[in-house]
Amino acid sequence: MTKTVKITEPTWRKIDAMIKNADVGLRTASLAFGRDGTIRIQNYSSWACPQFGAMVIDHPWPIPQNNLDLFKRQRFYRASYSTYYRAPGAFIIALQPIAPMKFGLGMFCGITPAQIEVTNPVHQYAELVPSTAGLIRSTEAGPFEILFKEYDLGLKWALLRVGGPSTGRQMEWIKLTNVSNHPMLGRIAPFNVTAGAFPDPSPTLPTVQVYRYPTYTDNTLYDVGNVIAAVREAHGVYVALDTLPRQLATAEYTGWNP
Repeated sequence: MTKTVKITEPTWRKIDAMIKNADVGLRTASLAFGRDGTIRIQNYSSWACPQFGAMVIDHPWPIPQNNLDLFKRQRFYRASYSTYYRAPGAFIIALQPIAPMKFGLGMFCGITPAQIEVTNPVHQYAELVPSTAGLIRSTEAGPFEILFKEYDLGLKWALLRVGGPSTGRQMEWIKLTNVSNHPMLGRIAPFNVTAGAFPDPSPTLPTVQVYRYPTYTDNTLYDVGNVIAAVREAHGVYVALDTLPRQLATAEYTGWNP
């Protein structure tokens, strides 16, 4: 037996407003997030990004100063190819071609196919090549972990892990021992508080690889003998804490003042 429930007009207006507000919230959230591990991005550059090309998240839009309510619901993120001062977690893989200033889905956490330029068959990581439209290149250290890749050199299909956990990091002082295009080499140099200086590391100590922050590219701007601060990544290489590492001025050290 069907029953009819009478709702007054003021009550119906309240119900209708609640439904519309909920719908707006759901639709707004869906604009920022797709399936698990993906976000909606705007290609905020003048270069089209191909499917499975790499980009870098610049910032969400709107930002809190412009519209706090929409910021909380995260409409979308602007992305570009600028690799300077970017943390590894800021890199994404476009899941569809994205024309300049247009929108698409990008993966920030998960596993996705991608074409990469393989420069060494033993490389286990990959990076976005600076000043390119999403080109990904294999390297000894980078934000993308290679789970599988076709054999041989050149442009190959691969499976990449995006946004993997960064574990096992530690900071060290490293005295650079030589300059090469990729990578630099150095030896860990513990600071001697009593002497107020870095003693020369023993030549019997093994050398470690040191890369420029944040893209693991060549390090031709560094000089032999500089002592720089670097962070050890989970896969064993060291990344300098700045694009142009500051050399510690130990000559100005005057001792502790109790």
